[in-house]
Amino acid sequence: IVSLILFLIFVQKPSKMFWYFAIFSLLEGQGRVIWGYAVWSRIIFGISLIILIIRSSVLDKQVWAWAKVPVFLNVMFILHFIWFGIELFNPQAAGFFPSFATTKFYIFPILLFFYYLRNPIDTNEVANQRKILLILVALIGVCYITIIQDFGKEAFMGGMSSNYLNLFKKYAIFQDYAFRPWGTSFVPGGMASYYYNMVGFIFLLHPKKLARHLPGQLVLNFIKLLTLGLMFYSCFIGEVRSATLKLLGIIALIAFFRFLGSKFKFKSIISISLIVLTIFFFKNSFNYESYLGKLDFDSEIGRWTELADEGIGSQRSGLEEVVDIVSSRVKSPLGFGLGMTTNFLPAYEVTRRSAIGTAPTDYWNLDNLLAALVLELGVGAIFYASAIFFIVFSLLSILYHCLKRNLIPAFLKISIPVSTVLFIVIGNWGAVAIPYNPESFFFWFWVAFAYNEYQKAESLDQANRKSLS
Repeated sequence: IVSLILFLIFVQKPSKMFWYFAIFSLLEGQGRVIWGYAVWSRIIFGISLIILIIRSSVLDKQVWAWAKVPVFLNVMFILHFIWFGIELFNPQAAGFFPSFATTKFYIFPILLFFYYLRNPIDTNEVANQRKILLILVALIGVCYITIIQDFGKEAFMGGMSSNYLNLFKKYAIFQDYAFRPWGTSFVPGGMASYYYNMVGFIFLLHPKKLARHLPGQLVLNFIKLLTLGLMFYSCFIGEVRSATLKLLGIIALIAFFRFLGSKFKFKSIISISLIVLTIFFFKNSFNYESYLGKLDFDSEIGRWTELADEGIGSQRSGLEEVVDIVSSRVKSPLGFGLGMTTNFLPAYEVTRRSAIGTAPTDYWNLDNLLAALVLELGVGAIFYASAIFFIVFSLLSILYHCLKRNLIPAFLKISIPVSTVLFIVIGNWGAVAIPYNPESFFFWFWVAFAYNEYQKAESLDQANRKSLS
């Protein structure tokens, strides 16, 4: 797979490479485990992306997509890059080279964002519709793998590779009753993070663009519903509640925006009713008792019962708590240094244990992106955090302007990335995910996709107004 990706980078147009990397992202986690979590297996996806970015920048004779990025965002990125350069010499950090390694998290994702902006994807093209269909088929396959793993549990995983049982001692708790299928990821239950990042592709597939006749369109609509249903089931058996809630939230918000932008709201209500009736019909006519008898959902149901009893935010730090803890730990305006809240390199752990006057527990990021940024970047966290918050504000503003100016097709399409990005950002209050793959890869794609679609819609609208005048 790696050889094929590297070959395609040099023979395909950079604008066509996203789809191949999307499939690659689904599979590279399993490669990490099978190859014993070797260093090259952990960085090969990122290195391949860097090669793509470099080749694309050379061909375009441009790295920064100045014209396509709002001014404030450009300023924040510049200040972030400058601060990153200062952080390379932070005396509390693990050293220059371990700090420089975090370009994978703090620099290259932004350069990837520029690549996306310079290479817009027209999802209305038949060729891209076929690629989206391929993505859905890949997701169905991955979901099926998690179901098979859930039946076979650790014995099945050990048959694939002994690394699943021996390599990660901290994951030993996810066995027997608490087993979570790995899928093709590198952590138990890890596929759930791919589902909410990729669910938007289901809504970008338009059966009428791929099939002329009704039977073909019905098959494609069935594939969409099947992908969605399998995603939820895979999330359920994976027991990753936060990811399941994000998946549900994204779908609900997209549905709301579609209802809001639809001229046929009654038709939308009828469609929803038909889906509910279809589910009810199968529930009462399909003989699934023998299948259900083989399933044991005690662990999964127990996890959701805990969530209902404790509340969604019970295990998440509040704003005051995050501010108090972080401000009491960070004494230097430079923070602890790049990568110091992670285990990406052994040098970080060595530095944490040898630090004078700082306990190893002080480096814990509270599973909160804002806390992680402040701990690692100090005062400079404001630039990265401001960029993220501004992106959310600008995307919501874009969506509002599309609706206000009656650019309904653009509104409906842009609502997909907006919904995805919004829940990704909300989810990072209880996780540190935006700087890391797979969330980084898809987060910046959806942001760029929304900006590109809005600029295309705005240009088309101006051209139409000129022709009318």
